[in-house]
Amino acid sequence: MNTTAEPSKKSTLQLELCATGRLGMRDEAGKLKAVNVSPCFPWSHPESFISLRDDDNKELGFIDDLDALDPTSKALVSDALSPTKFTFEITEIRKIDRDFELRTWRVETNRGPRSFQTMLDSHPRVLPDGTVLIKDLAGDLYQINDPQSLDRRSRHRLSIYID
Repeated sequence: MNTTAEPSKKSTLQLELCATGRLGMRDEAGKLKAVNVSPCFPWSHPESFISLRDDDNKELGFIDDLDALDPTSKALVSDALSPTKFTFEITEIRKIDRDFELRTWRVETNRGPRSFQTMLDSHPRVLPDGTVLIKDLAGDLYQINDPQSLDRRSRHRLSIYID
C-alpha cells in the first residue's frame, strides 16, 4: 500500500472515522487504526506534508498534499487538522508594556480583548506572505493576517518589534 500521497497522483490511503469518532487509517492488513494528524509545516504549507501517527507517535502514513486524497478523506483530515490551526487574530494592539523579563500585550482579537505575555527577546515572526505570528508564554498563537489593515497606532506599536 502506498502511504505517501503525491500532488500529481491520487493517494491510496484508506481513511475513515473510527467508532470513537477519531480519524482512522486502514493498514496493509485492512485493520483500522486511530491516527493523529501532525502538520509538518502548518504555516507555510497548511494543506501539505501531514504526518499520520499512532498514539505512540509512530508514523503510519504521510500526506504530501490534501488534494491527492479522495473528497471524503480530504474532509476527514481537514476536520482533524482544525484544532491544530487555532489562533487568535489580532485586530488592534492597544498597549505593549515591559515588565522585568516579559512583554505584556493588550490586544483586541476576533474573539474579544486578550492580554498575553512574551519574553523580551521573543519577537513576532513575519511569514513570507506577510502574516505576523506571535507565540505567547502559554504556547497560544496570535496572528495578524494583514498588518497594513491595522490602525496607525497598532501598526506603530507592532513595527517596534519586527526586524
